[in-house]
Amino acid sequence: MSQNTLTRRDFVAAGAACAAIAGGAGALSLGSWSPAFGEDDAPANAVQKITLCDGCGNKCAFTAYTVNEKFWRAIGCVGYPTSHGFLCGRGQGYAFLYANENRVKTPLKKNGSGDFEEISWDQACQEIGQRLTAADPGKIALYQSRGNSTFYPKRLMAALGSANCYSDAAIRDAGITATIEGISGAYPAPDVANAKYMVMLDKSTYDGMRPAEMAEFAKMVENGGHVVLVDSRETSFGRICDEWIGVKPGTELAFLLGVAGELVRTGHYNKDFVAANANGFDQFAAAMKGYTLDWAAETTGAETTQISQVAANLWANAPAAFVDMPWAGTLGSGFANSADTVRMIYLINAMLGCFNQKGGWLFPDAPFVSDEMLAEKGIPQLTTDAPIITYADAPLVWGDSIIAAFEQMQAGNLTQMIVVEGNPVLDVSNGNGVKEALGKLDLLVVLDSFMTETALLADYVLPLSTFLERTDTIVTASGANAVAGLRTPVLTNTEVDGKSIPDAICALAAGAGLEAAFPFTLDDYNRANAELMGISYEGLLREGISAIPGSDAQLGTMPHLRTASGKIDFASPTFEAAGLSAVPTWTSPAVEAVNGSLRLMVGQEVVFQDTFCDASPYLMTLAEKYQLQQAWVNSDTAAALGIADGDTVEVSSPQGSLTVPAKVTELIAPNVVWMPAHFGSIYGQAEGTPLFGAAPKPLIAWQLEPGTGAGMMNETAVTLKKVGA
Repeated sequence: MSQNTLTRRDFVAAGAACAAIAGGAGALSLGSWSPAFGEDDAPANAVQKITLCDGCGNKCAFTAYTVNEKFWRAIGCVGYPTSHGFLCGRGQGYAFLYANENRVKTPLKKNGSGDFEEISWDQACQEIGQRLTAADPGKIALYQSRGNSTFYPKRLMAALGSANCYSDAAIRDAGITATIEGISGAYPAPDVANAKYMVMLDKSTYDGMRPAEMAEFAKMVENGGHVVLVDSRETSFGRICDEWIGVKPGTELAFLLGVAGELVRTGHYNKDFVAANANGFDQFAAAMKGYTLDWAAETTGAETTQISQVAANLWANAPAAFVDMPWAGTLGSGFANSADTVRMIYLINAMLGCFNQKGGWLFPDAPFVSDEMLAEKGIPQLTTDAPIITYADAPLVWGDSIIAAFEQMQAGNLTQMIVVEGNPVLDVSNGNGVKEALGKLDLLVVLDSFMTETALLADYVLPLSTFLERTDTIVTASGANAVAGLRTPVLTNTEVDGKSIPDAICALAAGAGLEAAFPFTLDDYNRANAELMGISYEGLLREGISAIPGSDAQLGTMPHLRTASGKIDFASPTFEAAGLSAVPTWTSPAVEAVNGSLRLMVGQEVVFQDTFCDASPYLMTLAEKYQLQQAWVNSDTAAALGIADGDTVEVSSPQGSLTVPAKVTELIAPNVVWMPAHFGSIYGQAEGTPLFGAAPKPLIAWQLEPGTGAGMMNETAVTLKKVGA
C-alpha cells in the first residue's frame, strides 16, 4: 500500500476540503436553517447561552444563538478543553435535531394488539413502577449508551436493589479503560499543539478528532510537526497527515511491538524516566527484543524502513512526541489483540518519557468527587450489595458489558430492562440476538426523544427532551487543565411532553414508591459537585463552563499512579492475574480472510457516531450529498469479484445480510470491506421513509476478547457479491 504525503501548502487546501464534512472554526454553513454569519451579524434580539453538545461523548461546550425561540447557530466555546472555540461538523449539524418533527411527543404504551397508545406520564410511571417493584431485583437491568446524567438511572437501579447497570463499553472503549486501570490508573490528554511528532492509529473506526485537537493539529503542522497515520484505510483525516503507512487490519499491535523492539535494541528510551517510574521493565525489554523489524514488516505489510524510521523519529523528537490513543472508535474493542495494542501505546509513550512534558501526554489533576464527599454535601449515599450479572472471564473490567446482559436475557436471568438513550438493536453486535433477547423480557421501557428499532419492541416509550431543551448533571473535560461544564436549556418545546433524564428517572422512582431515593433536587446535586470542585455554582449556571482550580497539569512532574507498585507496570500483575501475559505479546487477529471471505470492519464517518445522529436532518443531508453510506472495497479485491464503483453489493455473514452501494478505492487494504456503522435506522425518520444505507453491526456475532470482554467488532468474516450478478 502506498505512502501518502502532503506538503505544508497542501495542508491548507486539504484541511479546507476535510472541513466541508469534518467542520471548522466558527459557524459552519447550515443551509436553509442558518447561514454562516460573522460575529457582528448577530441580530439585536439574538440570545446567547453556553451549553454542551450531545453529538458524541466529548460534550463540547458551545455558544448557542437563538432568535425568536428558534436555533440560529452554534460556535465552539473558547476555554473548554474539547472545543477551544471550534465545533465539529457533527456538533454543528446535530444542533438541528430540534427541527426534526418526528419526535416521540407523549408517553406510549403498547396495547394487546401490538400498537402504541398515548398515555400520561403519571399512568406510565405508576404502571412501570408497579411492575418493577414486583420483579426480582436481581433480574432488572439498565442500559445507557450516551453517558448523560448517569447518576440518576444508576441510583434508581440501586433503589430497586439491582446492580445490573450496562454501558456500550464492550463495543467501544473497554480495552482502553481496562488497560489504563491495569497498568497505571492515570488518564492522559495529548498536547497536540506543541508536539513535534505524532503517530495516529484507528482512524478507520473513528475518523476525526475533538474540535480543540483539530485546531491544535493545525498549529502543530504550522510549527513544523510531523504526523504519521498507521492504518488499513486512509481516512478523510488521514489526508492531512504527512504520511500514511498502510498495514493489514489487526496488525497495529505488531507495528508497535516492532517499534518498541527497535527502541530497546538501540537504547533509544528515557532511561532515567524508566528507572524512576517503571515496574518490570527488564522483563518487558527482554520480550521486546524478540520482535524484529523483519518480523514486524512481514506481519503488518509495512516496510522495515518505515517501522525503523517511526521508532527513530519518536526518539529524536521526544519528549514532544507520542503515539496517540483515540477513544470512541474500536481501538479498545476491535480485535482479539486490542488490549495489548493499547498497552503498547501507553508503554511506548512511557519509554519516551513524555508524561507531563510539553508536546507529550499531559495529566491534569482534576479533583475526584466521591460518594462520601457528596454525602457530606447533602446527597446521601445509596448503594446495593447485589452482584452484577456479567462475565466471569472478563476480570479486567467491572462488569458492565451489554453483550453479557443480552446473553443473560436469552437465558432468562434478566427479565426487565430500562434503556436510556440507546438503540442496541442496531448499535450493538448481533442484532437478531438482541431482538431475541429483548423479546424474552417481561418488561422493556425505553427513554428516548425519537422512535428507534429498540423502542418499537418496548412495552413503554417515554419521551425525553433533546439536549437543547434540558438540564443534565455537571460534567468535566480535561486537557492541559480540567474544566467543568453544565448543559442547560436554550430552547423550549411546548409541543412535546418530554422530560430530562433526571426528571424522568425521578418520575419512575415516584411511580415505584421510591421517592425517598431522591431527597434532593438536580440543582442540589449539581451545586454539591461544583462546591467540591472548588467552583461557583452560580458562576457555572451563568457562564456554562468553569475552570477547576488547581487542576493544571504540572509539567516536569509524574502523574499520580494507582498501581500496587506505585509505578507504571511494564510487566503487569493485574494482567497476569487475569490469565493474560504480564507483558504485551503478539496475538494474531481472530479472523483471517480466506476461501473468498473478507474481513468486515465497521467505523464512524467524521460527522456521525451511532444511529442517534440519523435524527439530525442536516447530518442526513450531508450523508446523502457525499454518499457516506457506501461500503469501501479495495480496487483489486473488487475487480476479482466483478464489482465496479457504485454497484450495489450484498454483504453476508452467518448473522444475516445487507445491501449497500460499493466504493471501490485503492485507499483500503485488500480483502476488507469497511462500512459506516450508523446508517440504516428509522431513528428520527418519518414513518414509511426509505432507509438510507444499512447497519452492519447486526452482522457481527457476540464474541469476546479474553480479559476485557471487548466485542472484537472487526473480527467477522463476510462474503461480498454484486447484486444481480
